[in-house]
Amino acid sequence: MKLFERARESLIIFLARFVVPCNVVTHRLSDQFQRPLTWRERLSNRVHMSICVWCRRYKRQLSVVHSAVHKIAANPDRTPLSHEGLSDDARERIRRALKQSDTPPTEED
Repeated sequence: MKLFERARESLIIFLARFVVPCNVVTHRLSDQFQRPLTWRERLSNRVHMSICVWCRRYKRQLSVVHSAVHKIAANPDRTPLSHEGLSDDARERIRRALKQSDTPPTEED
């Protein structure tokens, strides 16, 4: 059991010394969409993410956002964000509401 404990302790010390911190990994994960990472960056990211669940989650989230943006860019006419705007009726209701809120309060208010 002592051998296992020492090996575990040595592994933790090794990882603490050579594994890059989360903030470096998250910057690299974001950068990989703009530039290719070097083999050292990719390797150190993999080592870090093998032990860090938070960075693995961040990478998955970035991938989802990245693919969604590419889908929207590829087909802008079918996105839920593209719309014709407000109907004339809705615009008129908003104008009336704004005019009512702009009127100074009366003595009864």
